[in-house]
Amino acid sequence: RFRNGLIEFFALTKENFCGDYFIGGAKTDAGRNRVVPIPRVVLPLVKSIVDQCETPYLFPSKTGGQLTASNFSRSYFPAIMEALGITRPMTPYSCRHTYATMLKDVSAPLTDKSRLMGHTQFAMTAHYTHTDIDSLRRITDELA
Repeated sequence: RFRNGLIEFFALTKENFCGDYFIGGAKTDAGRNRVVPIPRVVLPLVKSIVDQCETPYLFPSKTGGQLTASNFSRSYFPAIMEALGITRPMTPYSCRHTYATMLKDVSAPLTDKSRLMGHTQFAMTAHYTHTDIDSLRRITDELA
């Protein structure tokens, strides 16, 4: 299933870029034409990519065509993980779990968190959310 999300990402074009967010997605009704805000910290990089883009795709393959999920997973993802200092084996799909888990620490409506994930129900977002001892300890410390 992760390949579908990557395919949607790699299908993004300049037309999907709306200044500080993307409109994209096609996998489900909840994901179709959804607004995805670009974090301010990476917005200058994204604007640079959009301005310099010479292909139909914002994140093209080496030949300028649409990057495939398998090519990304094999050729780019391991180097990205290494650059981030992440040494344990991971797949791009694991980023979906990481994102959902990070969302739990953000104070925001559950519906908004689900929308960012492309879900209609928070139960699906919760499926991707993991917990750890630090998160549990924050809760118990706050109760004390």
